[in-house]
Amino acid sequence: MNKLFTFVSIIILTFANSANACPVCFDANEKSRIADYLTTAFLSLFPLLMIGCLVYWLKKYSGETEPHSIKSNL
Repeated sequence: MNKLFTFVSIIILTFANSANACPVCFDANEKSRIADYLTTAFLSLFPLLMIGCLVYWLKKYSGETEPHSIKSNL
């Protein structure tokens, strides 16, 4: 087991340089990095905003589906 662990560790460390991040994350151009960060934030928060709007809409209009009471003329 110890030899297998050593062999796997050497293989992982040998190919560690090939696992680089995207080139935009470490771009020297400041505008590209800011655009990447803003796009990431937007794409992360947009689904939460959509779910929040759906919950708000359902809460607001859920009471309107009830039938109105009919007053009898006595």
